[in-house]
Amino acid sequence: MQTFFWAFLALVIASTLWRKWRVFNVGRAALDAARTGDVRSVTLAIGGLGPTMRADGFDRAVTDLWRSGHKPLAVRVVRAAAELVGPTFTTQFWIRESLEHEPALATELFDDTFMGAVYEPPVQQACGSYG
Repeated sequence: MQTFFWAFLALVIASTLWRKWRVFNVGRAALDAARTGDVRSVTLAIGGLGPTMRADGFDRAVTDLWRSGHKPLAVRVVRAAAELVGPTFTTQFWIRESLEHEPALATELFDDTFMGAVYEPPVQQACGSYG
């Protein structure tokens, strides 16, 4: 019985570390995007995550870019990757932040098709970022 407990605990720890490492790679892709100005690496990194991890990776990438002063690039990541993530709370939060803080760029990038697919105003009212 004690062996089962330790094996289960090791599995939980390994699973948690694996998840954090995968999301960390999205953060690294965001740093690369900040250097190059190309959001494709971030989109590919988010798309490479499992469906349940995409919102975490999306938030990590956009938060890292936003806080490091690359807001226009963060808005482009929101546009490029939001459809991969879907209409989650995190997506709603970052769309709202983009529209409030970078309105010219957000209005240009967020067309009606995009907004209809991922933006849900009733959901975004109670939203926040994970970080």
